[in-house]
Amino acid sequence: MELGEWSQISILTVQINRLRRWYRCGLLCIGDAAHAMSPAGGVGINLAIQDAVAAARILAGPLQKRNVPAAALAAVEKRRTLPTRFTQAIQLAAHRGIVRVFENPGTIRAPWQLKAAMRIPGIQRAVGYAVGIGVRPEHVRNERAAGSVRLRLSTVIFAGLGIASVAVALGWTIWKALKNSAVSGAIPSKSRAA
Repeated sequence: MELGEWSQISILTVQINRLRRWYRCGLLCIGDAAHAMSPAGGVGINLAIQDAVAAARILAGPLQKRNVPAAALAAVEKRRTLPTRFTQAIQLAAHRGIVRVFENPGTIRAPWQLKAAMRIPGIQRAVGYAVGIGVRPEHVRNERAAGSVRLRLSTVIFAGLGIASVAVALGWTIWKALKNSAVSGAIPSKSRAA
């Protein structure tokens, strides 16, 4: 197919937002219906699946009894709000970083902190794990295993390292953005305000 005019091209609109409340009596919104995610990082599907697993675990009993109280729906929202907010915050920081890359006319260089962090053995695996598994992993549990929850030490370490790496990169990005904004005059610095 050949393009004949510009009207045949559509632009992807990226939104990062979430509902104030994910449920009403008889209705629960999860995934993109509850929280629109950016395609950055490809984590939207991960959160949607984790939302579905959490909803299934929390609502299975009430659904079998044919009585789903609003408190059960609220429990799903409460469980999934933290991972959603955390992931969206990281996505917003990534978007700001991408904007700065395109606004920068010079050579783009990774900060020394990021270069140093990427040399730590296993850090790339840890970051991948944190992105893939997320802040609050959800698991399908059968009745026999429901009573025993075991975390492998390696899982905790890799998730912690990955989240710490993302937090360091996010902190550096925010610091750099604030520093650049203060230099350009967009945000008054303490010395200018005095």
